[in-house]
Amino acid sequence: MSKVSEILKQEREKQGLNLEDISKKTKISTNFLNLIESGEIEKLPSYAHAFGFIRNYASFLKLNVEEIENIFKEEFSKEDFGKKKAGIVESEQSNTSNSSSNFYKVFFIAIGVIIVISLIIFLLYKKDSTKEVINKTDNVMQERIVTDNISKDNKSLDNSSAASIDNVSANTKSNEVKIDPEIIAKEVFKKEQDKEKKASKIVSLLFNDICWIHLKADNKTDYDFIAEKDLVKNIGFDNSFKLDIGNAAAVTIKYKDQVIQGLGDYRQPLKNLYFYVNDNDTLVFEK
Repeated sequence: MSKVSEILKQEREKQGLNLEDISKKTKISTNFLNLIESGEIEKLPSYAHAFGFIRNYASFLKLNVEEIENIFKEEFSKEDFGKKKAGIVESEQSNTSNSSSNFYKVFFIAIGVIIVISLIIFLLYKKDSTKEVINKTDNVMQERIVTDNISKDNKSLDNSSAASIDNVSANTKSNEVKIDPEIIAKEVFKKEQDKEKKASKIVSLLFNDICWIHLKADNKTDYDFIAEKDLVKNIGFDNSFKLDIGNAAAVTIKYKDQVIQGLGDYRQPLKNLYFYVNDNDTLVFEK
């Protein structure tokens, strides 16, 4: 285990804190904190991330930040992190792919259930309609037997029966319900879309370097991710959002034609930036 990992873990335990406490205060995920304390620091996304996370961790524990930084620089170099980054990106892409695959599986299962239920209802309706037509035909045939001449009855009955059977077939076909699976699928998908509330405003985050981000929209929806260089992330909100940035110089914020950048220095973390749109439809922020 690395020396910097031992120092941080021992100090946390000495202060009686758990990783969840640290994560809430520093905005560093528990997964990353586990990697740091277990000595697997090189598995973090990049050297910049590791340096920033450990610096924030040490500052929160009220340790000598400069001393911790020096120990970290002695133990690790940028080359230690190059091979691990690709594995993390591939893992994130795999998780996204699996999530999308699960959505389509559930979607098509729902379509299948709807089609089966519709077919059952159709068959029951068709059966009842056929019985009703046959009963009406029998009544007509009985009336003709009573009123018609007995000598012509057999011939009339044969013709009437043939005509009645044709009518039963024609009427039954007219009562058939046509089911179009594509229409049903579109209706189900539309209902799912209607359930999602569309945000009234959109803000774009543009990144010129690696940066970790935590954003809370309208004090209810959290976005926590690591941005790669040249990434553009669009996020919807209605009234306001709070933003934590791991690399202040890496992010540019765009709202309509308005551009906000230069929030801080390179590798400088910023927390609790509060953004809102004023009466002039201008995005403003407070530190």
